[in-house]
Formats: sequence, structure tokens, C-alpha cells
Amino acid sequence: MSISLLHAIPAINFFSHCAQVVKSLRASPVMAHAVKEVADMSSLASTVVLNIVTLTEDFVESMKKAAPAASCRNIPVILDVCGAGATPFRDKKSFEILDAAHVGEDLVEIAAGLAKKRACTVVVTGKEDIVTDGARSYRVRNGVELMSQVVGTGCMAISAVVTRPDLTAEIANIQKEFGL
Repeated sequence: MSISLLHAIPAINFFSHCAQVVKSLRASPVMAHAVKEVADMSSLASTVVLNIVTLTEDFVESMKKAAPAASCRNIPVILDVCGAGATPFRDKKSFEILDAAHVGEDLVEIAAGLAKKRACTVVVTGKEDIVTDGARSYRVRNGVELMSQVVGTGCMAISAVVTRPDLTAEIANIQKEFGL
């Protein structure tokens, strides 16, 4: 496996944790979040991961610059909308980073539709996880109750997942291994 550069803007309190996970998988992490450099850094990365937990205006502005810089070069962008739905502000900022998606009745259908629309892999976590690229969908049902009590596991799982080339299958496997 070639060494890949992961550019992440994770929850600020998990920068180090995510970087250690990425390094342990023989990839190179960088957590650049300064508005003036995120576009340049994102254009160099093999994958970009954005997380809305640290929802300051500067972080949102950085994410809004990082996502298109990566997307226009066909670099995968993963957006973790952790806490979306909790407040109107958080919802609004999530939609600013990623345009509104089709909402339907079935969560697998919603995730698959978003994955197709955005040409990406979508992960929905909860009691049962859903992982889909729009064509293939996986349900991961072996969650470990304790993992919901350990903060940062989602950030670290995403950091681990994106170091692999076949994101959909890898995400399902890593979700299973993490017990998420």
C-alpha cells in the first residue's frame, strides 16, 4: 500500500487521537485548519475528512474551502455531521458544507441516494450502522454498547477507514472491528 496523506479537520479535542490512528496504518496525517491554507492542503491529500463537532465560524469556513478544493480534483471528501439535528445552527452549517440531500422514509435508501448523488461513501452510525456507496449497502449490527460511551471513536474510525482504497467495504469492516 502506498503512503497516503489524510487531511482532516476533526473535532479539535481528537486531533492527536486521529493522527495516531492514521500513522498506525502507515498513512500520513495532517490536521490543517487555517482558512488560508486548507484549500492548498486539501488539493495535496488523498482524502479529506471534515467533522462539524468543533463548529466555530473559522472551522466552518475552512471546511467550505477544503471540500471544493478536494472535490474538483476527485479527492474523496468525508463529512461527519456529528450532532446534526441537535440545533438549528448545527443543521444550517451542515447544509452549508454539504448541500441538502433527498430525504425519504428508509434510512438505507436515504444514505444510498446521498452516496449516489455525491459519488461518495455514506456511513450512518447508531444502534445499527449503515455503510453504502449507492450501489452496495451494508448493515453492521454487532455494536458494542461501551463504544457509545467512549468519546472520539467515530472520529478515529473514520480516520482509519479513509486510509484504505475501497472505502465502502473497508468502512463496513472497520465499523465491525471497532464494534460501532
